[in-house]
Amino acid sequence: MRLGKRDTYDYGRFAMLIYSTLALCAGFLIDLIIGDPQGWPHVVRGMGLLIELLERLFYPFPDKRLGGALMALLTLLVCTAVPVLVYFSFSVSPWLYFALETFFCWQLLATKSLRVESGKVYAALMEK
Repeated sequence: MRLGKRDTYDYGRFAMLIYSTLALCAGFLIDLIIGDPQGWPHVVRGMGLLIELLERLFYPFPDKRLGGALMALLTLLVCTAVPVLVYFSFSVSPWLYFALETFFCWQLLATKSLRVESGKVYAALMEK
């Protein structure tokens, strides 16, 4: 049986779906095991550093509205470029895609850290 162009495209999308599902499961397991260790680089901290850098760059603008709009636009551009690059990494190597997808799933889920931190809040509230 020969695969046509459309069939090959559908197979690629199906394979990406499988890799994404496995990456989500792997990222979830990594998050349950190690969580978000203090001091490790984190995507959200990176976004904060980007915003801090852009704020220093655009805050001195005389037109504050323009500076704020440029800061927001560049932040959104960078935050959109990262998932787009992950998406296109599948064409380079499905394993690269899997590794990047797993990393970002682990970084963004934060299941263990939320459980630990909310437990501290709950314990503090129960003391009163």
